[in-house]
Amino acid sequence: MLLAAKTAAALALKPLTVRVHAELAREDWAKLWYLLRAFDTEGQGHVELPLQLCQELLDVSQSTIYRWLASGREIGAYRSSRVRDGVLDIWLGGLTAICRNLKKTQWGTVAVTPLGKS
Repeated sequence: MLLAAKTAAALALKPLTVRVHAELAREDWAKLWYLLRAFDTEGQGHVELPLQLCQELLDVSQSTIYRWLASGREIGAYRSSRVRDGVLDIWLGGLTAICRNLKKTQWGTVAVTPLGKS
């Protein structure tokens, strides 16, 4: 897919980082949420990213991505999402609302982590 190749090339030229919160990082959907937050460089809460690239960066199957979307949607991590022509179009929920929905009073230690395969 051309879009996935272009996005991967851009990532290689300018590595992204994301702020990870210890209390949220334990949730199953959090890997995808943090990946998408890293690509939301303007902080708009909206990301369009090739589904294939998400799978490759997280080293998971398409069904895992869909499962994470469903579980994250339940607590407000994803406000809306759809996949069209292989591109994930998603609106992200905010950190405060997610913590409130999970009944967490703190989000734990914060670390800035480079994006990429682990």
